[in-house]
Amino acid sequence: MADQSSEQHMTPSQADEFCALRQAPCGCPQSTNYIQNSRDKATGWADYAFLRRQYMKTGEVRTIKKKPEAHHILCTSSVRDFLIAKAQVFPLIRETKWCINQAPNVRPMPLWGHTVLHYCNVHPEQSRGLKAQPLPPLFANIPQHDIDHNVKLGYRFEVDEDIRYLANQVEKAMEVHQIDPEDIKGSLDDLSTKYNGILTERGSRQRGTHAAWLDATNDANARWYEPFSMASTPFLTTRGFPKTFAEKSSQWMDKLAFALWGAQ
Repeated sequence: MADQSSEQHMTPSQADEFCALRQAPCGCPQSTNYIQNSRDKATGWADYAFLRRQYMKTGEVRTIKKKPEAHHILCTSSVRDFLIAKAQVFPLIRETKWCINQAPNVRPMPLWGHTVLHYCNVHPEQSRGLKAQPLPPLFANIPQHDIDHNVKLGYRFEVDEDIRYLANQVEKAMEVHQIDPEDIKGSLDDLSTKYNGILTERGSRQRGTHAAWLDATNDANARWYEPFSMASTPFLTTRGFPKTFAEKSSQWMDKLAFALWGAQ
């Protein structure tokens, strides 16, 4: 747990050159818009959107438009909780010219709802069912941003461990004066590259998301769900699919339509 002094280090202005604030634009010296950086990598994705009901604590129900999301490859909470919040290394961190919102640390990712919308007729005005011979979506072979991101032993757990290790290494190097801010920046950039590659590899499991989806509809691959998960293979969440799609699709589609559009 961070002590009180380290908790005061949680804004980019207090961190000087270093920024781990999830905001667009972030307002740090490098003033970066992570949402725009993500959209620049997602040409043609604008049409992928669905409506989702959001139930507020006040009892109010809002309908929000869900577009593909901007994913911070090194998660903001990981960097803030295990690097900025480590008081022993913070004096050097604040001198490091690195922003979590810059393009190398951001990539666009779909939600499960975008995949369903691509492959299924779930709009309230449509007849429920699979779309005939669908082509791969523009986001094919990319894991879903809402599958195994924050679960126990999921994607963020791995990032947490690497950032924690980096912070400990920085502390050890500071004790013998063998590190400068550029070293930290280089290490963070290397981790961004590492996890970007990991996500690409995970989206290619089972021949990729498109092949895995088609396999699932034909009950041809019991592990069809692997490329949709952000987690490593031993720790991903298993997911079911209608075993005989022609017989069970109607009820399944109705549930999806309600989840995505608030329709019945």
